[in-house]
Amino acid sequence: TLTPRQSRLLRWARKYHLIYDYCADKQRFKNNMPKECTFPKF
Repeated sequence: TLTPRQSRLLRWARKYHLIYDYCADKQRFKNNMPKECTFPKF
Protein backbone atom coordinates (compact mmCIF):
# COMPACT_ATOMS: atom_id res chain seq x y z
CA THR A 1 0.00 0.00 0.00
CA LEU A 2 1.27 3.43 -0.91
CA THR A 3 1.15 6.39 1.42
CA PRO A 4 -0.69 9.49 0.16
CA ARG A 5 2.68 11.12 -0.59
CA GLN A 6 3.87 8.09 -2.55
CA SER A 7 0.61 8.07 -4.52
CA ARG A 8 1.09 11.76 -5.41
CA LEU A 9 4.67 11.11 -6.53
CA LEU A 10 3.60 8.14 -8.63
CA ARG A 11 0.86 10.20 -10.35
CA TRP A 12 3.40 12.96 -11.01
CA ALA A 13 5.91 10.50 -12.50
CA ARG A 14 3.25 8.90 -14.72
CA LYS A 15 2.05 12.30 -15.91
CA TYR A 16 5.48 13.70 -16.79
CA HIS A 17 7.54 10.60 -17.65
CA LEU A 18 5.18 7.98 -19.10
CA ILE A 19 5.75 7.65 -22.83
CA TYR A 20 3.47 4.76 -23.80
CA ASP A 21 0.78 3.07 -21.70
CA TYR A 22 -0.19 -0.11 -23.52
CA CYS A 23 -3.08 -0.61 -21.08
CA ALA A 24 -4.69 2.45 -22.68
CA ASP A 25 -4.14 1.13 -26.22
CA LYS A 26 -7.59 -0.36 -26.79
CA GLN A 27 -7.21 -0.26 -30.57
CA ARG A 28 -4.17 -2.54 -30.47
CA PHE A 29 -5.50 -5.08 -27.98
CA LYS A 30 -9.25 -4.92 -28.72
CA ASN A 31 -10.92 -7.18 -26.11
CA ASN A 32 -7.75 -9.09 -25.19
CA MET A 33 -6.02 -6.68 -22.83
CA PRO A 34 -2.99 -8.07 -20.95
CA LYS A 35 -3.82 -9.39 -17.49
CA GLU A 36 -1.71 -6.77 -15.70
CA CYS A 37 -3.98 -4.07 -17.12
CA THR A 38 -6.70 -5.15 -14.67
CA PHE A 39 -4.64 -4.08 -11.64
CA PRO A 40 -5.18 -0.60 -10.14
CA LYS A 41 -2.87 2.16 -11.40
CA PHE A 42 -2.99 4.12 -8.13
